Amino acid sequence: MSESHRRKPSMVYALLARNFWRRSVQGLVPGYFASVMATGIVSIALHLVGWGGLSAAFWAFATAMYLVLVVAYSLRLVLAPQAFASDLLNPAVLFGFFTFVAGSGVLGSRFILSGLVAVGWGLAVAAAISWFGLSYWAGYRLLDGNRLPASQVVNGTWLLLTVGAQALAVIASLLAMPDRAATAGLLVFAFVMWGVGILFYLAVIMAVMGRLFFSAISPTETTPPYWINMGAVAITTLAGAHLVLSAPHSLFLGRVAPFVEGFTVILWGFGSWWIPLLFVTGWWRHVRGKVPVRYDPAFWSMVFPLGMYTAATGTLATLPGLAMLNQVVPWGLAAALAAWTATALGYAVHSWRWLQQSRNL
Repeated sequence: MSESHRRKPSMVYALLARNFWRRSVQGLVPGYFASVMATGIVSIALHLVGWGGLSAAFWAFATAMYLVLVVAYSLRLVLAPQAFASDLLNPAVLFGFFTFVAGSGVLGSRFILSGLVAVGWGLAVAAAISWFGLSYWAGYRLLDGNRLPASQVVNGTWLLLTVGAQALAVIASLLAMPDRAATAGLLVFAFVMWGVGILFYLAVIMAVMGRLFFSAISPTETTPPYWINMGAVAITTLAGAHLVLSAPHSLFLGRVAPFVEGFTVILWGFGSWWIPLLFVTGWWRHVRGKVPVRYDPAFWSMVFPLGMYTAATGTLATLPGLAMLNQVVPWGLAAALAAWTATALGYAVHSWRWLQQSRNL
């Protein structure tokens, strides 16, 4: 057999493998790091209530998911660059990339809580670089690339801008404790990101609420990412609680701690107000609107707010006079675990069906 004939099978296999991986990553949505956010925050919530073994399992799972997704998105950039670029250019889906920021921040926070500060630093740097880069890029695309009114493109994913900022505030507060040399600077940075995140939330939530309540909208448009309306306030509450807890270590924070604490409790209340309304919205979508319930990557955006609300409430409850909030934590944790389990099972079934279809191609 000639050398050229021996090469043909290997070339065919290589081409088939490349096509398989291209199909696999072609439709990878920008917001899949929400699965890391959801799994990581459930791990943190379990850690806070003392369920160490289960928390470690979720932590390991979140880490594995993070590494797999980094590889998957890298492959998408190489094998499907046009699809990757299209998402970066589209203001309606661009903000999904901020799930990488929040996922890195949440996972980094979990590493720090277990004493692995060096890993936490690495993830914090990755989150900070990506947040600043994406925030300016998003601003530019809204200036130059958006030809539609905000009411037609704004959605819950835009609030990931706030979620990413608050993830940086939380991880900076956690890093300040073991790194005494950088404590003052890290805590000021955390306070600044907390404030910036709040301002972005106020700006975006007005547009989001305008679309939901002051314009015509169909049940199919009330997608799961609208749960980030609550999740963004929950992580802001968590960041504020960490700032108050860190106040004894910073002269500056010590002076503003009463303001931070009072405003944080108000934000927690607003986040709590969202929860019943979001369930009503889900009922309107699936019962009244008859939108079928089937797996969608966006469902991870429902799990994260529930887990974050639980972690934020548990942390806020450690402040003087707020211990009664601990009564909420078991209910929030149960809801987060149930939502995570249902979404994970949905993903498993969806993946199995996709593999079966791929074999038939």
